Amino acid sequence: MCAASALQKAIHARLTGDAELTALIGADGVCDRLLDRQRLPLVVIESIESRDRSTATEDGEEHWVTLVAWSKVGGHREAQTIAARLRALLHGADLPLDGFHLVSLLHRSTRLAREGTKALHKAEMRLGEPAVVAVCHVGFPVVEDRRMTVDSGLVQPLLV
Repeated sequence: MCAASALQKAIHARLTGDAELTALIGADGVCDRLLDRQRLPLVVIESIESRDRSTATEDGEEHWVTLVAWSKVGGHREAQTIAARLRALLHGADLPLDGFHLVSLLHRSTRLAREGTKALHKAEMRLGEPAVVAVCHVGFPVVEDRRMTVDSGLVQPLLV
């Protein structure tokens, strides 16, 4: 399994395992695509953008995750409520990844909008971390690697 797939699987598990989010969107309310005539509200794992961030000695990737909360209720309130729950579940979350280590997962932005001429509202959320804000982030968005640790404010290879 690649790192992006492991991350998507972990995010899906976190979202579908939360009773409060399930009460908002239903038991089958998290998916990776929006289909015609699909029941709303809904959370779509819309995209994961991946970049290589390997060093000369260690493998590493950064991932930008886009989630979209869809609603057909008039106004933004329902989409905002769902987006707030997504942020609470994922911002700073220490998700277990099969075969990889997640260094950070941080909420970067949420954009509310009405979808064209349709009576749909959405909250589009981006997760990642492009700036140095804490010791273990070191300027990378959601960074995954196989063997890394934090020492003196720098990410160092883990000596085995």
